[in-house]
Amino acid sequence: MKGSYTNKTEELFRQFAIKKGWHITKRGWPDFIVFDKNWNPLGVVEVKVKKSHKKYIENTLICNISRKQLKKNKRLKYQKLIRSFLINNGINVKVWTPNDDFDF
Repeated sequence: MKGSYTNKTEELFRQFAIKKGWHITKRGWPDFIVFDKNWNPLGVVEVKVKKSHKKYIENTLICNISRKQLKKNKRLKYQKLIRSFLINNGINVKVWTPNDDFDF
């Protein structure tokens, strides 16, 4: 994937992924789908600007949250549903911030 993003943190992740030799796509939530050099899927990545945002998204999307909270925040409901689907189907789901280093 080529090009730059208006979101600086997503651009930083793109550069991080390129250095790892990964191919990536960007089409919604999570922010990226990551493939190895042979285009075998590795997992998905949600990019966050700060560690505090990372902790929030990890806690919120993993833990049970109230129906009232889900009703108020449709985006959160969608993200929790997608995250559960991905994990239940054996897909690695990561949350990344610019200070992180990880591998699949």
